[in-house]
Amino acid sequence: MKLKNVGIFIACFSLTLLIIGCQKTQPPYIKDFGPQKVEAGEVFNVQPNGLSAMWIKADHVTDSTTIVWGKTQINTFKESYGVSALIPKELYASPGPLQIYLFDTKTGAKSNIVVLNIK
Repeated sequence: MKLKNVGIFIACFSLTLLIIGCQKTQPPYIKDFGPQKVEAGEVFNVQPNGLSAMWIKADHVTDSTTIVWGKTQINTFKESYGVSALIPKELYASPGPLQIYLFDTKTGAKSNIVVLNIK
C-alpha cells in the first residue's frame, strides 16, 4: 500500500511541475515613458557621460527585456520601475513619429507600443 501512495505522490508532483512549467508569463506592459519631448539631434535627459537616456515604467519586465526604438533593439538596464537605456544620437537625429516597445528576448513577448514624436 505504501508503494502505491508513493507512486500517486510522484505522479501528482510531476503533474504540478508540468503545469507550472507550461504557464505563460505575461508580456511586458508600458505604463509611462520619458522623456516625451525630444528635439531631433539634441541630447535629452543628459547623463554624466554626455549621452541621452530614456526610462520606461512597465509591468512584467524580466532580465531579458529590451527596448525597441523604431526598428533598433537597444541595450537595456532593468530598474525597480521597469527599464532604462542610453540612446545613440543617430536614433533621434531625424524628426518624426517613432514607435517604441519592449521585447523579451527570451520569450519573444512584445509589449504595447507607445509613440514618441521627435520634433
